[in-house]
Amino acid sequence: MVVGESNQKARAAAEYFAAGFWLGVSQVALGFHLLYSQGAAVIYYFALVSVWLAGSVIALVAIKSKVNGVYLGCGCLFFLIAAFVAARLEPFGSLSLSVLLLSGLVQGVFAGWFLKSRIACGGSVSSVMLHENNGFIVGYAAAGALLFFSISSLDLLALGSGVLWVLVEVLAKRGSEKP
Repeated sequence: MVVGESNQKARAAAEYFAAGFWLGVSQVALGFHLLYSQGAAVIYYFALVSVWLAGSVIALVAIKSKVNGVYLGCGCLFFLIAAFVAARLEPFGSLSLSVLLLSGLVQGVFAGWFLKSRIACGGSVSSVMLHENNGFIVGYAAAGALLFFSISSLDLLALGSGVLWVLVEVLAKRGSEKP
């Protein structure tokens, strides 16, 4: 029993870390695309963080933890792609700014839902926060390092880690009642 419980805790920690990693990479990618498409004004980054946090609050207050995470994850991927495309096609335009900030809001909704749903499934607050935040920091750092080498690689990492999270979530839901 102890080995099974230990394996379950390790799987949960890896899941929390992976979600945090994806969110960290996504925030850096969105921040870069704001910089690229709107200019180097810090107000845009503050706006991104503000809508991200607003999305988290919306999820914590208004979205049930039983909502299917696969749908939220796919929505995040859709808006990430839309933000990356809009930033490249319409730099300095209001459309690209709107889509980038909307993507940040949706990512924030996912972040808030993820924390709420995993704690509701029995994860301890300290464990969920520790591993998700560590993943976020590692993802943020990895994405920041990629800024020196390849923006396309950063975009692929953001999308790839999101696709991987969605696929793992789909597989985990088979035979499980977890949200």
